[in-house]
Amino acid sequence: MKKKLTIIPILLIMLSCSNDSNIMVSNIPSSFKMIGSANGQILVNNSQNIKNIDCLCDQIIELQEGFEKKGDTIIYKGTMGGFFQRTALNEDGSGISLTPDTFSQIIIKVYGDNFKLLVLENLLPNVNLPPFYRETSIFNGKINDKEIIGKWKCAPFETRDDFEGVVEGDWYTIPL
Repeated sequence: MKKKLTIIPILLIMLSCSNDSNIMVSNIPSSFKMIGSANGQILVNNSQNIKNIDCLCDQIIELQEGFEKKGDTIIYKGTMGGFFQRTALNEDGSGISLTPDTFSQIIIKVYGDNFKLLVLENLLPNVNLPPFYRETSIFNGKINDKEIIGKWKCAPFETRDDFEGVVEGDWYTIPL
């Protein structure tokens, strides 16, 4: 009988360390900062002219209390606010830099070590957004016991001076 009693606590410890998505519930702070950067160079209109593109993401995410569980997916609701910046400069220094402030309702879905942040207003049907806002409407990443990280794309605003060039970068979170 004593051997069975020692096996049960060991089995419980093993189950609590499993890769189950329940473990991720405690790994998402109620508020955190999401910071990202993306940069690169593109050829303008398939010419020899180079355009330098630099983008920033600086958002604060605040989650509502509690979460919903659907199967193996944990769903959080909250808000995201801050700013994005996209600078597209020609070799001579001319160009454009836009820094929109943002605020939106969001949903975060966690499945195992997969993390997905969805900006709700940008994902409504029949919303015709510039590529910049379409690309910053969904952030996919990975979550572990120390961090949440991912990749993002920074696309043009579709203005006269910013109409081409998608660059990819990284983002990460910092608990607040």
